[in-house]
Amino acid sequence: LMFPGWGIVFAYMIEFLYYPVFPCDEDAGIMPPPPYTTCVQYWDFVADDMQGMSITLTYGWLGIIGATCIGNILIFYGFGTASEKMNKRVRDAAFTSLLRQEIAFFDCRTVGSLTSQLQDDAAMIHSFSGEPLRQLIMSLASVLVGVVVSFIFMWPFALVSLGTIPFMGFGAEMEMKMYMVRVL
Repeated sequence: LMFPGWGIVFAYMIEFLYYPVFPCDEDAGIMPPPPYTTCVQYWDFVADDMQGMSITLTYGWLGIIGATCIGNILIFYGFGTASEKMNKRVRDAAFTSLLRQEIAFFDCRTVGSLTSQLQDDAAMIHSFSGEPLRQLIMSLASVLVGVVVSFIFMWPFALVSLGTIPFMGFGAEMEMKMYMVRVL
């Protein structure tokens, strides 16, 4: 959700950086724009308006920083806790199933191989359940919010974005398949 917020704040920054200030010199005969009678009055208005815009931009950046910090804390805590609980359940279930085995099962397998297999399985589950799932949810949320914001502010761009989403999904799927092949 942070990336669409960046886009909105960057749009206001571009508007701020390209704020037009028209020339005004009463001695040379260049008069201020129509609602103003003197150049000083026009310059004061422009300075106050630019100061207000810069304060608004500062609040926008502070809001993005705060939302990013709070959001990352919540998502890392939530997915970390869920992943650890799931990992513990899997380890407990695997250990319980080991305890239910016949005595002959332990005659042909060493304790070291059983514990290392148990640890490797738990690590594999942890690596596939924590970070990839968190990245998927963050990416989907960013895409959905980005499309909604682009429909609100510029619908032709939103249609272009919707046209590229299947290609981006295909690329993400291919990248995930390459990752899965390397890990396994």
